[in-house]
Amino acid sequence: MIQGGENVFAPLAVLCAWHYLGKSQLTVQVGSYGVEGIHMGKRFIPTDENGQLLINYLGPPHTFAHISISDILSGKLPRGSFTDKIVLLGATAMGTHDLKPTPFSPLYPDVEIHATVIDNILTQNFLARPAWSQVYDLLAIVLLGVLTGVILPRLSAVQGLLCAAGLFLGHILVARWLFVHAGVWLNLVYPLLGLSINYTALTVYHYVTEERERKKIKGAFTHYVAPVVIEEMLKDPGRLKLGGDEKILTVLFSDLQGFNACTERYTPSQMIELLSEYYALMTEQIFAYGGMLKEYVGDELMAIFGAPIAHSDHAHRACTAALAMREQRDALREAWAKMDRPPLIARTGINSGLMLVGNLGSKYRFAYGALGDHVNLGSRLEGLNKVYGTEILIGENTARPPVASISFARRASYRACSSCISRWRRWATKSCST
Repeated sequence: MIQGGENVFAPLAVLCAWHYLGKSQLTVQVGSYGVEGIHMGKRFIPTDENGQLLINYLGPPHTFAHISISDILSGKLPRGSFTDKIVLLGATAMGTHDLKPTPFSPLYPDVEIHATVIDNILTQNFLARPAWSQVYDLLAIVLLGVLTGVILPRLSAVQGLLCAAGLFLGHILVARWLFVHAGVWLNLVYPLLGLSINYTALTVYHYVTEERERKKIKGAFTHYVAPVVIEEMLKDPGRLKLGGDEKILTVLFSDLQGFNACTERYTPSQMIELLSEYYALMTEQIFAYGGMLKEYVGDELMAIFGAPIAHSDHAHRACTAALAMREQRDALREAWAKMDRPPLIARTGINSGLMLVGNLGSKYRFAYGALGDHVNLGSRLEGLNKVYGTEILIGENTARPPVASISFARRASYRACSSCISRWRRWATKSCST
């Protein structure tokens, strides 16, 4: 309805229906927030607060009969074809530019839009936008935003995408059902826009934080474990937290014998060069068998097998790594002898048992390591090589599992290591030590 001065004028479609219904009383109902609708006798036409009607389109162009004016003038139509009918005269040819875009077609005859509005009034077949629909729209925006914010962080990337897509389609299906069965028009844009923005923001945030976690893990382990172990750790960033777990692991201690005496012959820079070359070869063997380098302390190193990546054969891996380290050390000793460098003799202690392993320290600084009696025993076995004049000693728990699976080429050396355990037991019994 359009107000002009003190009068209110109805559009063509409303006047046509008004005449057709016998010119019943026509009034505009106004509420506190704006126009509520139009009364046409006993009929009511719902509008929005601006007095506009949501047109309920019934189909594509030519849903209503189109009859050429030339057929009427030439008398081709039978008499009485328009009796008791509302006839609208208008141009429908494309060249007349009297075409409008509608949900059914981008080129919809304007005269047929008037026919659609008249049919809506006569059949009372309206699209409604009741007051509760605005509340529903707000609740949909809030609910979709809360659901994505609560659920997505707990899901993987693929599960999150499927969940967001399910919420997206679910809201569309609910709105469509209400539109088709109840004639209620709901806002789709803002709820779905809120869902999309929230999903995008959470995805970007998750990606940024995940990259930060990946860098954190790489920074913490890149110098301690092989690259393949880092990739396994990246699959579960939750492992990198302060605290530890009790696990059965194997520790390896290796210390160069009499190397401190070389400090008098070599400068600090030369000592660093020698140790760097030695440690590089030893670390390669530890990494080759899935071990984790815990630390270097002077001319001693400590490695852990079975963590952070679990290996059921961690004892076997530690023993095999120790023998491989000895082979590399023997080869390096021959090379250093030709360069008049100090001889390389190392003592190695290996022990398996229940240990506390994890990130130990404080919130300001922590490092991955292991604690426990079995760790201390591994260190003591390394020192016990001095008593027996041996290179490698292993604990009883380490000696049990891998004997059957150790390679034949190294079995003799391994038996020699195992025999040291028996000698150590006899010595420990006599000394009344544990």
